[in-house]
Amino acid sequence: MSDSGPARQRPSGASHVLLVEPYRFRFNPETGATNVFQEAVPPDQEEALAALAVDQHRRLRELLVENGVTVTLTRSIEATPDGPFCNNWFSTHPADRQGATLVLYPLLAENRRPERRRGRTRRQALRVQQRRLRLARGARAGGARRPAGGLH
Repeated sequence: MSDSGPARQRPSGASHVLLVEPYRFRFNPETGATNVFQEAVPPDQEEALAALAVDQHRRLRELLVENGVTVTLTRSIEATPDGPFCNNWFSTHPADRQGATLVLYPLLAENRRPERRRGRTRRQALRVQQRRLRLARGARAGGARRPAGGLH
């Protein structure tokens, strides 16, 4: 029996990601109180913050593509100040016997909810998924929570 070398390991990162391009990215007063990573900036710095978000998004997208990651891109809408953080309303999980899973989470902040209802972004997230899990029932009764936002 010959040794064909070390066993191939499955990549530890994602091979396909959905990125939401920032459009007028800014502080969200509805989520700021529950998100320690957000910080309001003075009004005269809001435009510079939005430009920085676009630049960082572009550089991330380029880096992912350069490293062989497939990027599906959509754009946030003006009504959602922190729309690029789509990991707050959905997560994807690797395939098992039933297929890959998309989990949809309820959103606590009213001004974030349009992100979850947007047809194009949701269709793109669903495109590679075979199974969907909705956790939105509690949202109607005020039970919405902020997910941790991890990659799976």
